[in-house]
Amino acid sequence: MVDQRVKELVALHAAARLLRNTSLSIDALLSHICALLPPAMQFPEDACARIRFGSHEHATEGCDDVQVCLANELATSDGRKGTLEVGYRSRRRTAELLTEERALVDSVTEILGAELERRVTLQAAADRQAKLALAFATANLGLWEWDVDSGQVVWSPESAAMADTPAIEGLFWANSHLIHPDDRERVRGALSAVTTVPGRVVDEEFRFARETGRDVWVSARATHVAATAERGARVIAILADVTRRKLLEARVAQLQKLEAMGRVAAGVAHDFNNLLFVLQVSASELLETLPADDDRHEIVREMVEVVGRGEALTKQLLAFGRKSETLPVMLEPDVVIRRAEPMLKRLVGPQIELVTDLDCPIQIFADATQLGQAVMNLVVNARDAMTDSGTITIRTRVTELEGGGRHATITVADTGHGIPPEVKDRLFEPFFTTKAAGKGTGLGLAVVFGVAQQCGGSVSVDSEPGNGARFHVNIPARYS
Repeated sequence: MVDQRVKELVALHAAARLLRNTSLSIDALLSHICALLPPAMQFPEDACARIRFGSHEHATEGCDDVQVCLANELATSDGRKGTLEVGYRSRRRTAELLTEERALVDSVTEILGAELERRVTLQAAADRQAKLALAFATANLGLWEWDVDSGQVVWSPESAAMADTPAIEGLFWANSHLIHPDDRERVRGALSAVTTVPGRVVDEEFRFARETGRDVWVSARATHVAATAERGARVIAILADVTRRKLLEARVAQLQKLEAMGRVAAGVAHDFNNLLFVLQVSASELLETLPADDDRHEIVREMVEVVGRGEALTKQLLAFGRKSETLPVMLEPDVVIRRAEPMLKRLVGPQIELVTDLDCPIQIFADATQLGQAVMNLVVNARDAMTDSGTITIRTRVTELEGGGRHATITVADTGHGIPPEVKDRLFEPFFTTKAAGKGTGLGLAVVFGVAQQCGGSVSVDSEPGNGARFHVNIPARYS
């Protein structure tokens, strides 16, 4: 039986080599294991083997006529089952199965079952990791892990993308330049706080300062994982990109601020208008009572003219505060702009080219006079943004705004000096102006904002210093 024992050991060694070859698929592994069993049997020329596992099945030649001597079960934790069978084609061999043969089959079954279970476990872990990665990517979440003792930090690809940097490993504070300077100390304090108590959770919001200049706001939830026998203490944080939410919050805050200022402006305008009315009546009566040759005629006429300018100012204030009387009707913005085009060309002067590109054949519900005033204010602003020459383009289009349906979008673009970032947030505030004293009231864009809001629309601007400005008035389409 020494020869049989040698065969058994050789077969087990071959099986062990196969199991170490992780590049083999399960199907290839089962095929190879099935093939090595018959040569290890006492009568190899008469022996056969068959392996069934899940949807896989492999058998050596002649297995259809085999007399099964031994059948061992295979099963893995994912619910797949099978058998490993060996036998002889001759009936007289079935009673002669040696102890070494049975030990070989049992050993191969055991180690094959262990390898199949290992692969199932690894595949399950890989599937979970893939699902987790997909969930993080879909939810726009990032992950980083900080080893408290060593200071090493590992960034997930998603969190590295938020910081606009390649996936990195290294000391956390060696990469602190990625955090906005105004937020670094706050982040440092939050991390110090979370490391004091195992299991503690800290929420913080901060900015990644990208090289492109576009900061990204992230919301971080960090937790302290206590040290174990295998690993030291860690801080694990989940990062969420909340830039869009922050922009919306800033926009809402700006709208609320402008709404409040509009109400104040409208209230002041009403009271001021009453005073102007008294002045106008008194000045008119005084002008009528003065003799025609009286030198005071010119002074009174100047008073009447100033009162007129004051009335125009209150009308703009009331338009900004949405308190003025309006006559909204169904109209096409293209028609309003075409009618105003000759006046607008005279307004910008001969050195500036005014181009119209009108293609918005839908109707909106608006006051034609106010809409014309808004377009005129934008054109005047564009004219003042250019020194000697340039081009102003008025463009209309039908647009589909996200979550808002069809809109008429009126865009006034110029080739002027552009708008600095620190000014953009204040553009629509009443009385805010960058023009020299006496050159503007600071109400032009405030009126545009008020008109758009009164029509149920909005105003936006995109501009970079040295690259002109583009103002977009979006008004929802209406159907008669």
